[in-house]
Amino acid sequence: MKSISRLQRTFRLIVPRIPVILVAALIVTRATCEAAPIVVWDWNDGTTQGWSGSSTSSNVANTFRADNNMNGSLQMFGPMLPADTLTNMSTVSFDLTILSYTGIASPADLTLARLNLTHSDPFDPNGLIRFWVLDLSGLAFGQTRTFNLSILDAMSTGSLANPLFFNLIFADSNFNSNVSSGTLDNFVVSSTDASAVPESASVLLLGTGLVVVAAAGARRRIRRP
Repeated sequence: MKSISRLQRTFRLIVPRIPVILVAALIVTRATCEAAPIVVWDWNDGTTQGWSGSSTSSNVANTFRADNNMNGSLQMFGPMLPADTLTNMSTVSFDLTILSYTGIASPADLTLARLNLTHSDPFDPNGLIRFWVLDLSGLAFGQTRTFNLSILDAMSTGSLANPLFFNLIFADSNFNSNVSSGTLDNFVVSSTDASAVPESASVLLLGTGLVVVAAAGARRRIRRP
């Protein structure tokens, strides 16, 4: 009876701590799943960091600025990234501002607004690896919108192991000649390494280990006079 009573007291000490133990296990799991940056362009060095625009490009107040002079679209071109750089990419995020675009009332009137990931001419369908349609609804000239895009939401298919570059393109329905400009900032491509994510069994073992530690502590408390 004495051993049963001790077991009951140990159980009473452990049970209230189970939620804390589970939370600790989840925190460890979440930490291993956080995205890690692969490529970052922040333009804080005063340069264009290899990016170019339809007509001209510049660094303005530590942002990348692209200008278009009478071409049919406003475009921004990132530098070519070496092969395998984006193989494990999971997300891409950036801050976009359309400063001006003649012939339309607001950026929301642009019928083509895309982020392309390509290894050749962005108009070559065979070179297009992935693309995302950008939602500009409600966006005004000079207003900044932050985009957070998942590779799972990208359209098209193709090998991410190729040398690739990013391209943003904006145009009206007829690709009318225009004078336009826009800026980019905080362009970050991230990866979640699947090998770093614990499997269910690993999480279970972690939780079990924490329970054992809690039980040992409880037994020590019971044995104290």
